[in-house]
Amino acid sequence: MGSKLRAFMYPCFTSCRMIPYLHLANKLAEKGHHITYLLPKKAQKQLESLNLFLDSIFFHPLTLPPVEGLHVGVETTADLPPNTTVPWIPEMTKKFGVKSVSYQIVSATCVAISLAPGVELGFPQQPGYPSSKMVLLAHDANLL
Repeated sequence: MGSKLRAFMYPCFTSCRMIPYLHLANKLAEKGHHITYLLPKKAQKQLESLNLFLDSIFFHPLTLPPVEGLHVGVETTADLPPNTTVPWIPEMTKKFGVKSVSYQIVSATCVAISLAPGVELGFPQQPGYPSSKMVLLAHDANLL
């Protein structure tokens, strides 16, 4: 096998981002790579059971630094108003000469909306699912 990777993963602090990042970390660890996974303290307990390689994936809980406009104690984007971000990691990695890669998780719905705006999206009715159409509220669509 080739050289081993030592990676730091810093997902956006939302469960819809942290879980896919952890799945990617598991795949990398399966190949023999080591990952330090940066996450908020309160998310660690929720994600521990998804870590399949305890000897290769190391959780490192973070406390967000004081940032103007960010309330003290904010840990995940669920604690933030919509459209609020803290993009300081890429700038920090440059100072240390570390390469930074953005891993984007995009759903098929988001891609479809961007390719066909205004089109009503649908999918086959699933037993027990309340609707046969994907419906986005105006504020959800604007975020996309």
